[in-house]
This record gives sequence, C-alpha cells and structure tokens, in this order.
Amino acid sequence: MSKLQYLHNLAKLRSVELILVIGLFSTLIVWGSYTFWPLFLSFIGLIEWCRQTPHSKKWFEDHLVNEARRLLWSSFAIFISISLILEIYHTGTIQIPEHLALFIIYPLIATTIANHRLTPFWFWIGVSAGAVAGCLFAIFQVYTTGERAYGLLNPITFGDTAVVLCAASFIGLAFLDFKQAENKNLRLLLLVGATCGMITSLLSGSKGGWLSLSTIIIFAVIKIIQSVNFRQKIILLILIGSILSATVLLVPKSLVHNRILSGWNGLVTWIETGKVTEGSVSMRLEFWAAGIEIFKENPLIGLGHTATNQFRIDLAKTPRYSPELTILKTFDNEYINRLANHGALGLLGTIVLFVLPFFAFYRFRKNENSSVKALGYLGMTLPVLYMEFGLSVSIFDTNIFRQVYVSWLITLLALIAVQQNSSMKSADLE
Repeated sequence: MSKLQYLHNLAKLRSVELILVIGLFSTLIVWGSYTFWPLFLSFIGLIEWCRQTPHSKKWFEDHLVNEARRLLWSSFAIFISISLILEIYHTGTIQIPEHLALFIIYPLIATTIANHRLTPFWFWIGVSAGAVAGCLFAIFQVYTTGERAYGLLNPITFGDTAVVLCAASFIGLAFLDFKQAENKNLRLLLLVGATCGMITSLLSGSKGGWLSLSTIIIFAVIKIIQSVNFRQKIILLILIGSILSATVLLVPKSLVHNRILSGWNGLVTWIETGKVTEGSVSMRLEFWAAGIEIFKENPLIGLGHTATNQFRIDLAKTPRYSPELTILKTFDNEYINRLANHGALGLLGTIVLFVLPFFAFYRFRKNENSSVKALGYLGMTLPVLYMEFGLSVSIFDTNIFRQVYVSWLITLLALIAVQQNSSMKSADLE
C-alpha cells in the first residue's frame, strides 16, 4: 500500500469508522469520549437490529466466534444478575443502576461493526493515535504545573487507561503481519503509540498496571525480535534501548522514584503503627482493613452500599481508624469493595467478569490470521490488566474503567467476527 493509497483510505472513512477512530483517539483528552462512541455505535446497532439488517444475525456464524460470544455474553448476564438481585435485596427497590445499563446496551456495538464490516485497521489507528494524544496532554500538564499528569479526571484513571492504550499498541506490534498491505503503514504509528503510552503512565505516577505492562513489553519485544533478521534486531535493540533511556531521563524523578519511596515508607509505618502518613499505600491499607472489617458482618451477601457507607462513617469515629476513611465511597480495591457491599456472592460475579472474557478470547491465540491473533491476545490481556488495576481502585464503580473494559471487549470480538466471516467467504469462493 503506497502512501497515496494510505491517504486515500483515510479520506474514504465512513461515519461508523470515523466515530470509532475519533472516539479511541480522544479517550484521554476529551471528557466522556469513552462513553460517547460506544453509545453512538449502540444506537446505530439498535436501529439496524430493528430493521432486521441482513447481516444482523450472521456476525457470529463461525463456531469459535459463537463460543466466544456465549462466554462473553454469559459473563455479562451473570454479573448483572448477581448485582441486581443483591441490590434489590439490600434496597428493596427494583431498578437498573447506571453502571449496569451498559452491559445491556453495548452488545449492540457488535451489530454495527458487523453490518458495516469494520476492519481492525481503524481500531489500531485509533488506539495508537489515542496514546500519542494522551502523551502530549500529559507532557503539557507536567511541565506547566510541575505536578503529576492527571488528565481530565485524576492521575489513577489517566495513567491506568494510558497503560491499556500502551499495551494494545505493543500487542499490535508483536502480532500483526506488517507484510499485509492494510497493515504496512501501521508499524511506526504503533511503535510511537506504545512509547507514548508508556511515558504517559510514568508521568501520571500511577503504579497500577506497571507489573502487567512490564511483562507485556518484555513479551512483545521478544516476539518482535524473533520475527526480524539479524541486522534489524540490532537496529531494534538500539532503538528500544534509546527509547527506554530517554523515557527514564525525561520523566521527573518525583513521579517515579519518590512515589515508590513514599509508598514503601507509608507501608512500613502503617504496619508498625497503624497510622496513615501518605495518600497512597498507607491510606489504601486503612481502607482495606475497614473493608474487611465490614465484610465480616455479612460474608455471604454483604451489607449493601447504604449500610456499608454508614458502617465506614462509624469506624472513622473510633480510635482504631483514621477520620480520612470517609473521604471516598469505595475502598480503592475492586475485590474488597465487592466483599464489603455484596459479600462473597458479589465477588463471584466480579471474578466471572474477568475469567470468562479471558477464555472467550483464548481460543484465538493461535489463529492463522494475524489480525485475529492480535485482537485475541488483546482480548486476553484486558481482563489481566483490569484485574491488576482492581488491586488499587474499584473498577466497576469508576466510569472510565467499566466503559473502556466493556466496550473494548465487545469491539474486539466483533472485529474478530468480521475477519473470521471474511475468511469463511474466501474459503467458500476457493
């Protein structure tokens, strides 16, 4: 694909592709964009579903896609059912909370993507461009305020979402076949996107996802090096080394080294004295201890949000706990938050929402189509990343986390379905 053809393809962007690309591009720089594009695509899907568009029921004809769809939809259904039953039990009212509505609405995204036969190319464009945009925004904030980058919301959501964009770019680099015409011009953009996502995460000072991201980077680099000749390996190693060195030198020391040191001191102090000395590690340990205390009151189904918040206020008045316990309405940990509010049964619903999607995409890891393989690995990576994020933040009580997690899983599966369907048609023609 020549540069002229590449520009020609960009000029021919359809409205649906434009919504996806702009939505992903603006994830970190436009408030609510991570909600708007899934809603737009869901609305289009609803209209086409009502019209019974010919392809509406055929997007999962491939048996692997059909099995993956069942697992993904089942994870949504189990999570919604458990959450609704417990909410009704604790509140005595029947209503669908806002944070559960997207699990019902967003599957229509798949209908839109299938009917318009979107190709993964536009997804990779949006993801990598979004990482670059987020990085520029982070650099601007850090070097104009002197503080850690916080994006539009706060450093944790900003940094963790940057990790997702970074991981996606690295996975694209590792598994896409760049000899294919449609992927030829993606390599550089994905490399820049991966680098920018990593820098953004460091500038945010948010430690969530660093372990998973480090693993992904090492795995991706090994995979990339294995696919090139000796001369390219040397060039690639020098380039990667230069990027990592530049990143370490450019990132202000306070955003990484000092935060790690502060967190370690906070951990030691809290264990020895039980005092909260900083707003990261010791504060979270205080929240977690309170969450476990509340969980013990009703281990099976929890106390519900209202009773849990009141219990937290009461604990904050005791000498054992810090008054700062009332600052947040969650426990800064997805698992403890779920245990306190909905008990072991609620935690089961959360675990299902991570485990079933992982295995839904696991079946595509050895697919002959490089695009399907890349999308499959990304689908496996998302639950792992968000499980790690969940150690320091309440995932499904935070809008950007649940929006990105759910909409991306559905989008990835729909893009895989389109690719598999195209392969089936090609085989039939042969």
